[in-house]
Amino acid sequence: MAEYGTQQEDFRSRDDFRRRRELERRNAAGMAALANRAVHGLPVDGDPPETRTPIPAVGSLMHKALAALDVRRDSGFAARAADAWDRLFPGLGARPSRMDGDMLFIAAGSSAALFMLRPRLPEIRRRLSELPGAPRGLQVKIEVRR
Repeated sequence: MAEYGTQQEDFRSRDDFRRRRELERRNAAGMAALANRAVHGLPVDGDPPETRTPIPAVGSLMHKALAALDVRRDSGFAARAADAWDRLFPGLGARPSRMDGDMLFIAAGSSAALFMLRPRLPEIRRRLSELPGAPRGLQVKIEVRR
């Protein structure tokens, strides 16, 4: 009779084995460096820097995170709106921040600035809709960002 239980190997990928081999290689090199540096009779740190897994910098992770979220640096219309913003709305205490579908988010510096912009939303939406390449049914929302 065949066993239908799952084995751990059924869920492993080549990446799992590659990461494990990399970790073992780093640990072995770290242990060798620690053995060369250790002084006989003195205690060794429980988590010595030689055997720690390096933590990636945020800058190296941002590209992967943005790709996973499908965030694009330049969304076309949002870039055109940002370029024309000072001409269309001089002295307005907010700037376009991001585009999500047909919705353009405008970043205000504080909740008071957001409150003051609310009555101008229809005018902002109308003037932005007149820009070339504006999406049909453009919506504008305000958010607080510093």
